[in-house]
Amino acid sequence: MEPALHTKGHLLRRWGVFPLETLMFFIIGLMAFFPADAVRIRLQQELATAMKKPVELGKTTLSLPLQLHTTTLAIDPLGPLPFTAQDLTVSPVWTSLFSTAPAAELSATALSGQVTATLNLAGELEFSAQDLHWQGAVPELPSLVIQTALHEINLTGIVANTFQLSQLTATLDSLSLSGLSKLGAATDSLALGEVFVQLHQEGQQLMIDQLENRGGNLTIQASGTVSVGPTPQRTRLALDIKLIPQPSSDPSLLSLLQLVSPADQNGHFALQIKGTLAQPSIH
Repeated sequence: MEPALHTKGHLLRRWGVFPLETLMFFIIGLMAFFPADAVRIRLQQELATAMKKPVELGKTTLSLPLQLHTTTLAIDPLGPLPFTAQDLTVSPVWTSLFSTAPAAELSATALSGQVTATLNLAGELEFSAQDLHWQGAVPELPSLVIQTALHEINLTGIVANTFQLSQLTATLDSLSLSGLSKLGAATDSLALGEVFVQLHQEGQQLMIDQLENRGGNLTIQASGTVSVGPTPQRTRLALDIKLIPQPSSDPSLLSLLQLVSPADQNGHFALQIKGTLAQPSIH
């Protein structure tokens, strides 16, 4: 009986190891023969179709545990500037695989900061970014340049045929506007300090719930709507803005504001921005 028991035990151990060996060889084969170029091209096509913008992916590889890695992701343009992300990694959210809406997680480096996002099969998107640095010209006013460090941004929404924003909150550090001397101001730059933004979307309208700054040469409080269109020419603005001068405000800038909208009895300026994103008008 002992030889039979020994043989039976050996077979049990053998059958116990067999699935592990099969899985190991499957993973090795997947890593060795992963169609990286085909996957990269397909992803480029799918992203370009979804975003309706040219998209270019760098070298794409597969690593353990089932992570898809791309050296670069370039979108041209994304807003007023081209956008490039480095070291982009996509991996499954393992805890979601047995749910009704499996999800994938994305992480990347962009604009000298860190970007993360989670998207599930129901189209639910959660996006966050920290410590991004951005500089670019104001649309239709290229002589004005905005520079800021985006401390944190959090965004939720639904990705379907079009993107529906649920909510966005953002905190910007050290926001500044330069190039004002070309518009007649005595000083070239305006420091706005820290800026807090909160908005949500209703249909095709972006509702600005809160936009205000503190610690700058001029305090700005804004609210209103942006009716989003397919192009800047068809995106309409309806914004109410209050400007509150500070002791450090440039007197020449305040004189320019008086020409647009005289200050009230408290010295505050109330402005309205209307028109389109391509051709805004100030009232």
